Amino acid sequence: MVKKSTLDIAYEYVQSRKNEVPFSEIWNHIIETLSLSEADANGKVAKFYTNLMFDGRFVDLGDNIWDLRSRHPFDKVHIDLNDVYNDVDDGDDESDDDEEEIIVKKSKSEEEDDEEEKDEDDNSEDENNGGRRINKSLY
Repeated sequence: MVKKSTLDIAYEYVQSRKNEVPFSEIWNHIIETLSLSEADANGKVAKFYTNLMFDGRFVDLGDNIWDLRSRHPFDKVHIDLNDVYNDVDDGDDESDDDEEEIIVKKSKSEEEDDEEEKDEDDNSEDENNGGRRINKSLY
């Protein structure tokens, strides 16, 4: 008995079908063929999906519908990588409309606490330096 990979099982299944096939149908066929438990299936589905995406025999037609690449004309399933790379943000945009500015306003008690901590820090510096204040901006 020859052990087949999940991709080979998927290939044979999609090849036996006349039309494109939803991913869920392909995966259910693999689960049945390999008699996978639910736990095993859940542990393997992500790896299988990734492998399916990278296997050149298959093509994603959108909406998670898959078919064999050989059944479709090159110009319908080919992705021009120049188009993909031209759409990449080069970071030169002057507009940052996508970024959202969040302003957090402190309550009065938080502001008072911060002020007290600053005063305590200043007093401890005075004590640590023999009562002399040190201008930190010089350092």
